[in-house]
Amino acid sequence: MAKSWEKSEFNKLLPVLVATYPLTFFGKDSPDTKPLKIGIDLDLRQRHPDIPRGRIYRFLNIYSAKNRYLTAIVERRPRVDLDGNE
Repeated sequence: MAKSWEKSEFNKLLPVLVATYPLTFFGKDSPDTKPLKIGIDLDLRQRHPDIPRGRIYRFLNIYSAKNRYLTAIVERRPRVDLDGNE
C-alpha cells in the first residue's frame, strides 16, 4: 500500500505525464489503458533528468498496480513506449 505522501506525489506527476505522453499514460477519464514497455523507467529518466529516480520508480509502482493497468496486462494488450509505439 502506498504511503499518503507517495499518493500525493503520484497525483502531482500523473497529469504532467498524461499531458506530455497522452498515447502512453492514462488518467482518470482515459478510455484506453495500455501496458508500458519494459524499461520505460530508463526512458523517463533520460527525457526528464529533473525528476528524481526514486520519484519515477514510486510513480510507476503505483501506476502499474492500478486495476485498469493490471486488466490490460491480463488481456495481453501490446506494451507501448513513451511515444505510444507498440
